[in-house]
Parts: sequence; structure tokens; C-alpha cells
Amino acid sequence: MKGGLKRKKKMKKLNLLVFLVMTMLFGVVGVMADDVDQGINVTIGTTIQVIILPTTINFGSVLPNTNNNPATENVSFNAAGSNINVSVAVTSVTGEPFISGLKFDNVLVQGHAPYVLPCVLSGELCTYVLKTVGTTLNIPATFQKGTKTGTITYTITEAL
Repeated sequence: MKGGLKRKKKMKKLNLLVFLVMTMLFGVVGVMADDVDQGINVTIGTTIQVIILPTTINFGSVLPNTNNNPATENVSFNAAGSNINVSVAVTSVTGEPFISGLKFDNVLVQGHAPYVLPCVLSGELCTYVLKTVGTTLNIPATFQKGTKTGTITYTITEAL
């Protein structure tokens, strides 16, 4: 029994010695360590997203020899999700009476100046005001009856 008690005392002393050495080592290592800075860098690319509504402009039933027939819903341009100033321009219009009579904000669409949707910074994020344009159609007096269809093609780019 006596030998076992001596061993326990030696183990306690050894454990205390290990504890003191470890404390000193970690204490010294902690004092020797300095803060290290690491640089961070990122390049964010350009994103352009534009939703144009409605998907089909509808003028309902109109009569020949009428001007400024309103669409059932005006055209809107929404650039939410983009991160730059956005330009929306009409590249082409197909089909009559649209080629010669379709107007945005009382100006013929063919040759209309591009609409600019500016990025308004909110902190580090771009926000956009929804752009809605009055949409009307002129119908010549001699235009034949029937359903007419056409297409508007837009070019969407970064506004400079």
C-alpha cells in the first residue's frame, strides 16, 4: 500500500510539473504570436436584367382613321437585378399598323430616344424606379379590317 501512495504522490507532482510547463509554453507562444492581416479582393462584373411588361401589347378593337388609341396596359421597363445604368432602345418594329403608328409617350416608337433606367445607390446596392410609358396606336383611314400582329425588338445595354 505504501508503494502505491508514493506513486500517487509522484504522479501528482509529475502532473503538476506537466501543467506548469504547458502553461509556460502556451503563455510564451501566445505572447510571441502577432495579428496577421490578409488582403481581400474581388472584381464584380456587370449584370443587366430588364423585365418588359406586358409580354403582348393589346389595343383591343379600334376603328380606322383614329389616333392615339390607348393600349389596355402601358409598357413598363423594370431593371431590378441590374447593377449599372441601363438603356432600353427600340431596335425595330414589324407589322402594320405598328411600324407607322405605334407610339411611346406620344412619339413614334421607330427612332424614339432610348429610355435610361439609372442605378440609384442604396448603400452598395442599385435600386431602380419602374419606368412606365404611355402606349398608343394610330390607325390610318384606309387600313383593312382584321387582327394585326407585330413585334417590337429592343436593344438593352449599359447607359453611358
